[in-house]
Amino acid sequence: MKEHREIKEILQNKGYKYTKQRESVYEIFVENRNVHMTTEEVYLEALKVMPEIGIATIYRTVLVLEELGLISAITFEDGITRYELKKEDDAHTHHHLVCTQCNKIIEVNVDLLESLEEQIEEKESFKITDHNLKFYGVCCDCRQESEGTKNEKQ
Repeated sequence: MKEHREIKEILQNKGYKYTKQRESVYEIFVENRNVHMTTEEVYLEALKVMPEIGIATIYRTVLVLEELGLISAITFEDGITRYELKKEDDAHTHHHLVCTQCNKIIEVNVDLLESLEEQIEEKESFKITDHNLKFYGVCCDCRQESEGTKNEKQ
């Protein structure tokens, strides 16, 4: 997690002002670092600490934070873009498991694609800067619930 002075410096180096609203929005992502939040969810959290903040400010701030590489955006099959705090040690966006029953999103921090990337870069003379991989299936909780329901019927 970056300190406030680092965020201020990053914003100012890119020509943006460091405002209380931007600070608050960044803090929401820090406090929810393992959550994939929609802009509307960020707005609802922001209202708790800044009741005067507008949804347009949230949208603009989220876009600025994404542009600066402080948060990452990911869109799942439901078409809704969600954002998460970008971890400093992430060379790439991490991968996700998406439960098709409860819509739970689980982060996978195993990156087995590095050698594949190297092969693609060499063969195609193409510099890969990032990738995004999602697996769809049924999470452990939903499987257990389903199995419990089956056992009750027997």
